[in-house]
Amino acid sequence: MPQRITITNYSNRAFAYPQLPTLQPGETRSRRLGSADLDLWAMSDQHVKLAGAGVAVSYDDAAPPAVTEVDSATTLAADAQLVVFTEAGYEVELPALSGVDKGKRLTFYLKSGTGNVTLKGNGQETIANAPNRMLTVPGQVLRLIADTDDNWALTN
Repeated sequence: MPQRITITNYSNRAFAYPQLPTLQPGETRSRRLGSADLDLWAMSDQHVKLAGAGVAVSYDDAAPPAVTEVDSATTLAADAQLVVFTEAGYEVELPALSGVDKGKRLTFYLKSGTGNVTLKGNGQETIANAPNRMLTVPGQVLRLIADTDDNWALTN
């Protein structure tokens, strides 16, 4: 059984988790788990869904599932869900829509850095019907959903 739970809220809204007080955007909290604690979310594999909403949960200081930290130009894998940018000043290509299910959600969080992170569609694919979108300010959040065969739409 895990000894410690750590939750980071990369979303742009407050998040309440059963074992911790409400986390504000950008906040991280940790708590030692007692023998009576039961994390139903982990048992039901909800942490992957939480990552898609911008919330990372990890145990015993292990890397959170479904979280990708990026600090340089790259092409994202189809299984990416929560992408945290730890630096800025580069381009990131989204996964090809042909390789993801419609309705798949991606959450992007610019944690730190100066400059912009430019997200661009794969090939001729678009983001909100434009070739790219930028994250410009630390703390900024952008959420996308696979909308059509050639467009990622903005979502809440």
